[in-house]
Amino acid sequence: WQGQIADQLILRPDGSSRTVQDSSFSIKNGSDRIIGTIMRDITEQKKAEDKLKKWADAFNSAEWGIIVSEGVGTRMEMMNPAFAEMHGYTVEELTGRSAIELFTPELQEDLLKQIQIANEKGHHVFESMHIRKDGSKFPVRIYVTAVENYNGEPLYRIVNVMDITKEKEEL
Repeated sequence: WQGQIADQLILRPDGSSRTVQDSSFSIKNGSDRIIGTIMRDITEQKKAEDKLKKWADAFNSAEWGIIVSEGVGTRMEMMNPAFAEMHGYTVEELTGRSAIELFTPELQEDLLKQIQIANEKGHHVFESMHIRKDGSKFPVRIYVTAVENYNGEPLYRIVNVMDITKEKEEL
């Protein structure tokens, strides 16, 4: 008999509930068979998984662009669909590429200065011009947060990018 693993919600005597994962097994000893169950409380693990799912939903559902880039360079490690769509790409096409490629040529050098400011201050906001896959240009407002390790070294940056074309047209 193969063991089974299942998650169950159980009620405790005090009325509270816990999520447990039980593993059932069978051991044959001669003509005798022993069936056992091991229960492990996974309530906190389930809460953490639910919280991570909400963060993933927020990341993937946001209507503005969000990317996570490496701490020292400009390589984009993760991005939400809105960021890729804003630029006319798929997430897969942009993942691993340098963010510099999305800036107009005359502003590419400025990006390195803006990254340095973000890494020094921790947070930084600036405006720039991006290029879509089709070559069209559009204005963006960029919010950068640098995440550091315990030694103060940059681990990665969280970048929010907003297409401000309509805002600029209203001026």
